[in-house]
Amino acid sequence: DYNRQSLSSENEDDIEAIGGALSILTVPQSPLQLLSLRGNGIVDASARELFANLDENSTLVAINLQDNCVGDDTSAAIADVLQMNTTLRCLDLSRNALTNESVAHLGRVFGVREVTDKAELKKLKAQKVPTAASQGKTYRAGNQTLVRLHLGDNPQVSDNGQQSLLAVVAHAAELFPPTNQDN
Repeated sequence: DYNRQSLSSENEDDIEAIGGALSILTVPQSPLQLLSLRGNGIVDASARELFANLDENSTLVAINLQDNCVGDDTSAAIADVLQMNTTLRCLDLSRNALTNESVAHLGRVFGVREVTDKAELKKLKAQKVPTAASQGKTYRAGNQTLVRLHLGDNPQVSDNGQQSLLAVVAHAAELFPPTNQDN
């Protein structure tokens, strides 16, 4: 078990005050492991800034943004960051303003992508990002460390949106089967 440290806020006015504290996320060995900003009325602009700081963080394992107002823009920022982040294991986005477009962005986190550029392939191998060959093509794995993604109570996400996310995850699991260490 790890020593859980958290940073949380009770209202939107405190988000500005916390803004400077969030710079701790840019420190690769930050002591912060759990970030809870639940129920703060956080909108896309604030949340995008939060995820922009996660590129190099290697200690944060859980983020709770439940009961906020984040939507498509934030989910796109999350997808960009989680393509390379290898420590975040739990993300709670339930009870927000997510849509089917948001779910499509989040699907990129887990999605398998063809790699055609040799320089990119070399970089991925140096970073130990899993790759696989199938039918003469090379693919990179999506994020394999995020094991809990909570999206409940987002009424604008339809059954089709949920099914499309599940299909992306299933396809990724075919090429990159999960390991027992994720349990």
